[in-house]
Amino acid sequence: ASFLSSSSVPSAKPVLSVSNATGANLRSSPSVFSSLEAVLDDKTSVTVLAVREDGWLHVEVGGISGFVLADLLSPQLSYDKE
Repeated sequence: ASFLSSSSVPSAKPVLSVSNATGANLRSSPSVFSSLEAVLDDKTSVTVLAVREDGWLHVEVGGISGFVLADLLSPQLSYDKE
């Protein structure tokens, strides 16, 4: 149906916050052995791009994408409308 064109439906990306007093490491790939892209402070909001079954989330923050362990993020979900 033409009324369901993608241009008329806004995308909403889930947003979570770091919930760890010591922050969270943003990694280049989903491994604790991968290179460190950034250290995210507690309460930093990240946009979730993908959820992996191995406990890692593909996220974006400040124009940088990477991977964070899901256990270090708050279970409180909000949405960023684009």
